[in-house]
Amino acid sequence: MPETVLRFAGFRLDLAAARLFRGDEAIPLRPKTFATLCALVARPGALVTKDDLLAAVWPGVAVTEDMPRFSVRELRRALGDDPASPRVIETVHGRGYRFITPVSPGAGRHERAAAPSPPATRPTIVVGRDAELATLAAWLAAAERGERTVGFLAGDAGIGKTTLVDALLAKADRHPDLVIARAECREVIGVDEPYRPLLEALQGLAAGPARDAAVDGLRVHAPTWLAQLPSLLAADEEAALRQRLFGATGERMVREFAGWIDAMSATTPLLLVLEDLHWSDRATLDALAAVAHGRTPAHVLVLATYRPVDAIVTNHPLRGLVQEIRRKRLGADLTLSVLTRDAVPRLHHGPLRERRRRRRAGRVHPRSVRRQSVLHDRRRRPARGCRRRQTGLSANRNARRPRHPRHAPRDDRAPARRARAGNAHRRRSGYGDR
Repeated sequence: MPETVLRFAGFRLDLAAARLFRGDEAIPLRPKTFATLCALVARPGALVTKDDLLAAVWPGVAVTEDMPRFSVRELRRALGDDPASPRVIETVHGRGYRFITPVSPGAGRHERAAAPSPPATRPTIVVGRDAELATLAAWLAAAERGERTVGFLAGDAGIGKTTLVDALLAKADRHPDLVIARAECREVIGVDEPYRPLLEALQGLAAGPARDAAVDGLRVHAPTWLAQLPSLLAADEEAALRQRLFGATGERMVREFAGWIDAMSATTPLLLVLEDLHWSDRATLDALAAVAHGRTPAHVLVLATYRPVDAIVTNHPLRGLVQEIRRKRLGADLTLSVLTRDAVPRLHHGPLRERRRRRRAGRVHPRSVRRQSVLHDRRRRPARGCRRRQTGLSANRNARRPRHPRHAPRDDRAPARRARAGNAHRRRSGYGDR
């Protein structure tokens, strides 16, 4: 049986779980970056050309020759390797790369079975979003009943989309049969990898308790997607699959992804969360459109978040997809509005009286940009000199105190000046001395 845990340069590579560790710390990697690492580790000390990486990591997919270079760059950043003086990955200019650090087989049985404990997280605090959270829960309930649901959650940056999704997932954990896959789209400066957020969602799904069902479903219904995740396959199966899928097209990948979603959610509820969809590639949108246009019943909810302003500014094709799904009534959308003034006091923690909470709410809400993330950061009292006339309240708390003559208007300073001059004259003349 081939070794599934390998060690090199202080790192632990778990091929079965498709994860890389430094001690007990898991290092996040994109699926293609992890596959690049596996291709290099499989041949330590040998030259791995760019053509070898393209055939091993991107079989049957038309990509540019720069994709291996981008993946190796991400690997070096994750491993802390300097290309000028490499200790893990050496560049052979004009040809490829060489894995130069020794690789040893890995861990005992107990260490393989042990999984790193998840970090402690604070409970999600949702303020002023009860109606929106109820809407998302209704979407999930519809998916559990067998209704195919595609939902879009729109809102500006920092308005609380991720917080709302976290609250929904916290409630969804109470459903033992629910399978959850989550990924995030990121802004890419160079060439983006097709289907990258969906591949990351599948990679995370294969690392969880639903690994067997997900991999078996990919092997039967979506072999082209399984070929993009070589860490989930044995070496002989990977070679046979690559030969069988030679010449596969992107249209086939879209069709197979929709078929895998239907098969996976035929009897088991599936929740697929994609965040910041305004940064996604076009191929991912094609796959989501194929899922939304499915006609067979499916226990699936595809929940995607995006920023409408960013989609408009960049003229992203997501706008057309949302409008088409809304026009054909294939899904639902929800736009988050700003928080109301009544919801602001609930953001302030601590033993404060209701009156003080109301007073602080009137002071914070108008000056903020009306976003939940900004309000979370303004828990302390604002500076004394903040302009409170903008709040529309009768304003200054110190208005009832008598003003010091030095801070009085210029016309009101003359009597105080004359009084001070008279007192000084009396002291010089000895008036009042006894």
